[in-house]
Amino acid sequence: MTDFASPDWQAKAAAIKARTLSKIPKDALISIDSLPARVIHLNFTGTHLTPLEREIIQLDASDLRDRLADRSYTAVQVVRAYIKSAAVAHQVTNCLTDLFADEALERARWLDGQYQVTGKPVGRLHGVPISVKDQIDIAGKDSAAGFLSQVGRNIATEDAHVIKILRAAGAVFYCKTTLPQVIMHLETDSYLGPTTNPYNRFEISPGGSSGGEGALLAMRGSPLGIGTDIGGSIRSPASACGLYGFKPTAGILPLIGFRNHGCILGVDRIPPTQGPMGHSIRDLELYMQVVLAAEPVLREPNLFPYRWSSSETPSPAKHLRIGYFLDDGVVVPTPPVIRGMQAVLNALKGLADVDLVEFTPIEPEENWNVASSLYFCDGGQRMKVQCAASGEPVLPLTEWIVSQAAEEPVTLQQYSELMTRRSELRNRVAAQWLEAGIDVLLCPAGPSVAPKLNTARYWNYTSYWNVVNYPAMVFPTGLHVDSEEDAPASAGKTYRNTEDEENSSTFDLAASEGLPICVQVVGRIWQDPMVFAAARKIDQALRRRE
Repeated sequence: MTDFASPDWQAKAAAIKARTLSKIPKDALISIDSLPARVIHLNFTGTHLTPLEREIIQLDASDLRDRLADRSYTAVQVVRAYIKSAAVAHQVTNCLTDLFADEALERARWLDGQYQVTGKPVGRLHGVPISVKDQIDIAGKDSAAGFLSQVGRNIATEDAHVIKILRAAGAVFYCKTTLPQVIMHLETDSYLGPTTNPYNRFEISPGGSSGGEGALLAMRGSPLGIGTDIGGSIRSPASACGLYGFKPTAGILPLIGFRNHGCILGVDRIPPTQGPMGHSIRDLELYMQVVLAAEPVLREPNLFPYRWSSSETPSPAKHLRIGYFLDDGVVVPTPPVIRGMQAVLNALKGLADVDLVEFTPIEPEENWNVASSLYFCDGGQRMKVQCAASGEPVLPLTEWIVSQAAEEPVTLQQYSELMTRRSELRNRVAAQWLEAGIDVLLCPAGPSVAPKLNTARYWNYTSYWNVVNYPAMVFPTGLHVDSEEDAPASAGKTYRNTEDEENSSTFDLAASEGLPICVQVVGRIWQDPMVFAAARKIDQALRRRE
């Protein structure tokens, strides 16, 4: 691939990074030089937050909403706590593209004033801070979306559709978070440099492409965040950072005001979606309820007119049939992933209302061939233009994902053939699920736990479900990588293919010590509430085993 790198891009990027750092409040500035690799608990062990602020950031979004509604906390107290905790998270992981503390506090003061006057909270999310992935428009803020050439050129004139909905529900927006070049890595690296994982800030990625959200949420710098997902970009960082993340069925949540700067054409090839990332299943459901209650289809007629119950997700039928697999048949997951899956299965085996069904996903190679061909139908030409405009280099993971597609733009005939293959594959997957009689599917969230920097090159544990447009949730098992329990197999191991060998060889047990282990639950298209019901049942079973 042509090298567009120009030496002055680094000076421009450094100035942009310095601008964000200059927005950090003085009482949140810390010295990072002597900090260890593991900083996941820094916002609780440091002295930069008050006891009240530490109490606030420990709550999930649902509890926080309730405390704001009953006036245990003011919106100003809550927002100030999250501004400080987000600022600390950024200093150690490079997770923010912008921090707008003054505007957030002004909004919080207005909310407190309204509550004082009316005696009622402003909406279901009154005073709840929400962090936002950089590609999502917030009025007056930049949406460079991973390209240096776009900085300053895309100041939003109005909020994205979903931001308007959440703002009307009382939410407070205070920061935007990092994403990778072309928004198409399962890590997070761009002209701003890599965002890193607070479990190991020197060697480990927080996943991607919503990796800034992952790192921020993991450090309790946000109670609730908005990510996007076209190949695993919500689920990858949720898994890497020990969070809850939901990829809905594409086509039910609004997308007006989401930018990709032309790197991915259209929305129907491998349909993108946005979705919530947070600290509990109920937080994810709260987000879905609030957004869908606003009937976004009235503004975006291409959406499906989806309705979500305002009450807690109903339990499934008497017997929940859960299909499961530990291995997709192409890449064998690393030992901690297998251990996490086995722990979940063991927790479920004792439940009288759960039937477990062994399952093998069909045609994973065909699924990836279709996905990778449709991600960049232009052969990466528009990405090259963006990089050339600023002189920034094409990053290794950008080059890798673009190389998975054809070198030249596909013809109309080729495009039609790819879309036909995609549709036929969807039909075969649906038929397989019907034959197996499963309600949901339990499987790994990825081929490994959080990857070492610049190593995430196998997407199919997540991207498979983007191709068929099935909703999926990732959530933590409560387990963590343990050097004694998760030692890889001895020397002499044979591999299925180069992807399998690369996944195994890049797993670094020492660097991964203590990383969270997560799993994934998938449901049929449009059956999003069933995913929540199953995830809640599994989550409860795991907690009973603790």
